Amino acid sequence: DLYKLDSDGSYVKTPRKSELREQKIKGESVLTKLVSWFQSSIDDKKAKELLRERGRELAETKKNFLPEDRTSMINDEESEKIILSAFHYVVALQEQIQTYLNFQINHYLYAEFKDNVNIFPRIVSNDDWNDLIPSDTTFDDKIEDLGAKVTEIRKSLSDVQKMQTQF
Repeated sequence: DLYKLDSDGSYVKTPRKSELREQKIKGESVLTKLVSWFQSSIDDKKAKELLRERGRELAETKKNFLPEDRTSMINDEESEKIILSAFHYVVALQEQIQTYLNFQINHYLYAEFKDNVNIFPRIVSNDDWNDLIPSDTTFDDKIEDLGAKVTEIRKSLSDVQKMQTQF
């Protein structure tokens, strides 16, 4: 049940949702009033006043955990309402915690990325460029082998040139 703060300071029970739906169908809703006013070039003061009134109405409503006309001993129906209310509370709490966690993780990732981007030029300029490529001894052996082959080819080429000059 919902209660609304009356002008004398007491809480008055508000109509049920089904009654409110019927009233909305019969009369204009706040949204349709806003749309009609905006189409008829409403001034800012009227729009602010409408939104202020809507906010005041929402602030004055008070939700009740269990109806006032409950029994002295909790029955199955009331315990189901309590369990359902507790479940909705736990779900809302979990969603809120998830939102906070996502924000904290995103902030941490952004801050860490920002720090690494600021440090990166100094790391690159200070490092020894030979450390960027790991040394491999097999390449050294292959280079020596190729050098030996080149000298042998040059020697063979000089032998062939000597033989050509002799003929």
